[in-house]
Amino acid sequence: MSESNDFARGFLFGALIGGGVALYLTARSSPEVREALRERGQEMGQRARAKAEEMAGMARTKAEELRGRARETAGDLRGRARDTAEEWRGKARETVEDLRDRAQEMMKRGRDEASSALED
Repeated sequence: MSESNDFARGFLFGALIGGGVALYLTARSSPEVREALRERGQEMGQRARAKAEEMAGMARTKAEELRGRARETAGDLRGRARDTAEEWRGKARETVEDLRDRAQEMMKRGRDEASSALED
């Protein structure tokens, strides 16, 4: 979009400069020629404005499309992050339960061994 926008600005600037130079170089004794050049300059200005408006509309449309894609991508990423967090929570729970079971088993073995040692 930037290249098209630059082109439109350059076109408008060139048209204005060209019109101004043409008016300056036109013989002062020919008001009809100057008027025709002025009208032509106005027409070119109107075309340039219409093109700029068209390009602005295209830019708005593209921006809205990109905004929609960004929202969709953000939603997908949020969902994936939620799923990953839930998966890790589950793994953490499993690890905690496994460690608790091992600790209880080791404490039971320790009690059994202590009890057995006391009996001997």
